[in-house]
Amino acid sequence: MIELIKQISDLGWSYVLICFFLVICIIVTFISGYRKVLSALGLRSTRSIHQEEVDNKIADMQSQIDNINLKMKQYQNSIISKQEEYHEQSIHIRNNLDAKQNELKDDIHGVKALIEEFMDTQNQTTVAMLRSSLWRLHKDFVTQGYVTPDGLKTFMEMGKVYEKAGGDDIYHEKLQPEVEALDIHYPNGSIYNPETDS
Repeated sequence: MIELIKQISDLGWSYVLICFFLVICIIVTFISGYRKVLSALGLRSTRSIHQEEVDNKIADMQSQIDNINLKMKQYQNSIISKQEEYHEQSIHIRNNLDAKQNELKDDIHGVKALIEEFMDTQNQTTVAMLRSSLWRLHKDFVTQGYVTPDGLKTFMEMGKVYEKAGGDDIYHEKLQPEVEALDIHYPNGSIYNPETDS
């Protein structure tokens, strides 16, 4: 190691730094080129496919909410026009309007309940998918007997999302403690442990 440092000193630290930055630039250029090749060939990464699925679900939900809002506005407009039309009418007509307003409140409560039910279903789906992914990562890490820094980071971030969606059962009791107890290995060639010539 001392001999390596001496050789680096002989070359000059500015030369070593320039080489280091050139290697970083080559890596960035390679990643950028890889993405452009995928795009040119019409191929997509699983992340972009997953993101598109999420975006489609969000767009579908927004469309449903917009339709509900439009119907609610139309219904409210019809009630307002009826109130103006029958303003001078008898108590009987006013009672009918009150009944319509109560129906509108019931409809709004029904819509709210549907939205809450939909969100609850989405949270349950998220929890189920993340639970499966967390178990799979846990199994892979325990089988290999160690975890990489990137693997640990991914596992912990998925755990946070899992908790926010309402999952908290087996994650804290088993999965997280067992993964955190594993040794962290820094693979050769990674940004944490670059390969060096001896």
